[in-house]
Amino acid sequence: MPPTNQPTGRIGLFNTDGALYDIEVQSILQAREVQVASYNDYRANCRFPRVTDFNQISADARVQQALCDLYGTVDRIEYYVGIFAEDLRSNSALPPLMGRMVGVDAFSQALTNPLLASRVFNKQTFSPLGMAMIEAPTRLSDLVQRNLPPGAPQYFVSLTRRDWRRSPD
Repeated sequence: MPPTNQPTGRIGLFNTDGALYDIEVQSILQAREVQVASYNDYRANCRFPRVTDFNQISADARVQQALCDLYGTVDRIEYYVGIFAEDLRSNSALPPLMGRMVGVDAFSQALTNPLLASRVFNKQTFSPLGMAMIEAPTRLSDLVQRNLPPGAPQYFVSLTRRDWRRSPD
């Protein structure tokens, strides 16, 4: 099930507004110019298995046929096209490879955040209430839940599990 009922919320092939078409083409041309690695090479680098068939990228026959027509073999699929061709993960707005890369980027940025530096992150830089709120979460799930709207379902989130699931009630 898509994360939204609106097509604008779906990340994927055949969902680009015409106003963005030239930008998409320029991105692909620039990637070719600087010799960005292939989609399959990025999958391997991110510890995903290499795909060997178009149906491993998408269950959508239209996507499979377009990739086959353009590239002939999965090993020739370009990075930018491949990351947008993948089916979305369950309960996610992002496909698998893109999701992993966004996650790695987010955590690498979080770990270099100045708020983690002792000269910035201390009791003198936050109010007592602010410090209590920062120190209260003990699990990643607590941080996620804290940022969801009131009444949203509870989710169990773990860096060691591959999926998010609703917490038992």
